[in-house]
Amino acid sequence: MIRSSRAMGATGAKTVESTTHQRSIHIDAPVEKVFDYLEDPDTTYAVISETPASRIDRLVQGELTDATMTPGGGVGTTWSFTARLSIFHVDATYIREEYVPNKRIVDRNPDARCGVAFDFKPDATGTTLTMAWLDSSRVPLLTTLWDRIYWDGDHDLDAMLRSVKNAVET
Repeated sequence: MIRSSRAMGATGAKTVESTTHQRSIHIDAPVEKVFDYLEDPDTTYAVISETPASRIDRLVQGELTDATMTPGGGVGTTWSFTARLSIFHVDATYIREEYVPNKRIVDRNPDARCGVAFDFKPDATGTTLTMAWLDSSRVPLLTTLWDRIYWDGDHDLDAMLRSVKNAVET
């Protein structure tokens, strides 16, 4: 599922465009096991960066450069990485902004105006894991262009969720 929206910025002078992709998967494991797997920044980075994805993403070379967990992995946990694609180089840091044990984790990169959220819900035979990816920009149509050229959000989130499912169920 993809949602796009445009809204006025805090000053009213700039338009902020955002795109959110959201996908879910069933995992045959208790919520606690799925949550424990994803609360570690090393695992979150691996899921996002090492999952076979689409388009240009397959050509990016990156590595986790730092991960600092607060006690219990909660709010304030950070993880940084560096990535390269040809002549382009990116250094990014994600900060854990929401942390509700066995329910929700939200990590955001305030500089790049993007973030990832994981929601965990028990179901009849395990866990329903929902992953959402948000991109926003003050440059009109940039997130739409990024979404069409750089990656295929729904496809890539499905691939990431399958990676989590395979890792947790084995």
